[in-house]
Amino acid sequence: MKIAIPDAALYAPLVANAQAECDRRGWQLVRAPIETCGTLLLTHSVDAALVSPLGYGRGVGRVDYRLVPGPALMLYEYTNAAGITFAPHVSTLQTAASSTPEEFLVQIGALILGEKLDATLTLNTSPSVDADCLINLATPGTDFALDISEEWFDLTDAPLPAALWACRIEADLEVMAQAVDAMADATAERPVREMVPPNGDHFPREGRITYRWNDDSEEALAAALDMLFFRQVLREIPAVKLLGRD
Repeated sequence: MKIAIPDAALYAPLVANAQAECDRRGWQLVRAPIETCGTLLLTHSVDAALVSPLGYGRGVGRVDYRLVPGPALMLYEYTNAAGITFAPHVSTLQTAASSTPEEFLVQIGALILGEKLDATLTLNTSPSVDADCLINLATPGTDFALDISEEWFDLTDAPLPAALWACRIEADLEVMAQAVDAMADATAERPVREMVPPNGDHFPREGRITYRWNDDSEEALAAALDMLFFRQVLREIPAVKLLGRD
């Protein structure tokens, strides 16, 4: 089998042992940006992949996927995984720019703003263009005005799903759950607390990142897919199909 995993540090706890597990099973491992992982799965270039909700949703009507309810990345309230900064003295929001506009976390950030403003926010594909705001993934030292997972929680009262395992039904389904479990480290969740200077003007924001599919995950994923459909990023609402159930 051939497996694709994202190469960004945000997803590292889910794939910490992926190379060793693939070597043990004789599988081929591909590392790529998370949306590329979704494309590889869609085009049958790999049999299974750790994908975003957008990567899973793009298979609707085209491929029959199953989600593995094991390791998964869920963002609860403030996590500093991705966020939004505003241009100085901006009075209206009409355009956004990003260095990674294809990323689910960036696209959902634009949709959240659009939902809260009851407007369509144009997401430019170049970070160098003048825009009312920037939507980006976090880097060391990043300080966002708005945190995307916190804004999502405020909008939906649900965590924001960022990564989950999906496989084609042609894959070796009998071993998938055991294999992806072995690829992850033992981290169950990580608390996140905002760093605020002693003279800061607000209390630190808090949240947590969890690394396992849990009781919130299916409803949270359905909410994210609904938003992608409502804003016509996806042409249909994908069903949440779980391995071993659907």
